[in-house]
Amino acid sequence: MKCLLLFAISMVFLLSCARNSQAASITSIFDSDADGWFVQDVFQSTGNPGGTFSAGWSATGGNPGGHIFKDDPGPLAFFLAAPGKFIGNKSGSIGGTLSFDLSTSATSVGNVDSLIWLRGSGVILSYDASKQVETTFTSFTAPLDSSGNWTYYQDGLVNSRAATDADFNLVLSNLSALMIRGDYINGVERTSLDNVVMTGSTNPVPEPATVALIGIGIVGIAGAEARRRRKKRAVDNY
Repeated sequence: MKCLLLFAISMVFLLSCARNSQAASITSIFDSDADGWFVQDVFQSTGNPGGTFSAGWSATGGNPGGHIFKDDPGPLAFFLAAPGKFIGNKSGSIGGTLSFDLSTSATSVGNVDSLIWLRGSGVILSYDASKQVETTFTSFTAPLDSSGNWTYYQDGLVNSRAATDADFNLVLSNLSALMIRGDYINGVERTSLDNVVMTGSTNPVPEPATVALIGIGIVGIAGAEARRRRKKRAVDNY
């Protein structure tokens, strides 16, 4: 009985560890600095990168507290680009969300196409928002799976179609860029960003190492229980 109780406790603990390791949020709230964010110019017709620029930072004027911003640096489309902590193997975020607060000095923007770009493994996933960016901070939340209004492109913005869950597995397991659009008009506007949060899935699958650890635990507990029973039979037969 004690072994069975230990088994149950161990499984709950190990699965909890797996959940926590997968579902941890990644955040940038910009209260102390720009947190590594920068500005990426992009050729709108192909998605190919142009120049890079530093993002401005202010300790006030955010939603609330600090925020980052950029005045349109040139004729190409510009995006606010995430730093390294948002990049790499982010498969634990599949089924989670990407949320942020955004404002622009441009007026009458309308609903925003290509508000978010996720790039990885030769693919761009582009998210179209169902509301417009305002002159005051507006909150956006995009699901990181095929339930959202995402479009799949091969590099070069070719061969478009609706994104699938398999596409998210491909891109988020090898994410090379996460970018939020800052350019909304043919002219110069200032776009500001605050409170970026990437969450993990609420129903994550344990990583292979965790599964292996659980298996080792099961084998060990089963072995201990078998030894206990053999010892009990030996005593009973004595």
